[in-house]
Amino acid sequence: MQILYGSSEIDLLAKQLIANGIQIVVVKLGPKGSKAYTKDGFYEHGQYQVPVVDPVGAGDAFASLFVSKILKGWSVEKALEAATVAGSLVVTRRGDNENIPPEEDIKSFLDSMSGG
Repeated sequence: MQILYGSSEIDLLAKQLIANGIQIVVVKLGPKGSKAYTKDGFYEHGQYQVPVVDPVGAGDAFASLFVSKILKGWSVEKALEAATVAGSLVVTRRGDNENIPPEEDIKSFLDSMSGG
């Protein structure tokens, strides 16, 4: 990001992109989770601690779930949460996009994390 924008400060860069007309900026932060920025502010979501079998496909699962949920009209906050779950569940199995979890698995995972 330093080369493209002259800075590596994520919050500053996201705010600049939003000011230039980008509607949503999503940043994956590895084990620190992720952030999504909009003109109204930002949302953060921590990473789930799961056993990692194969990290291949985690980013694809995260991105595809986030975009698909936004296109379905979900809030940025809920889309970020679902994307994080998808990325977390994909790494628990060997393989990549064939392991992207269906919506029911995401809901079950979230229910188990909240004790519901």
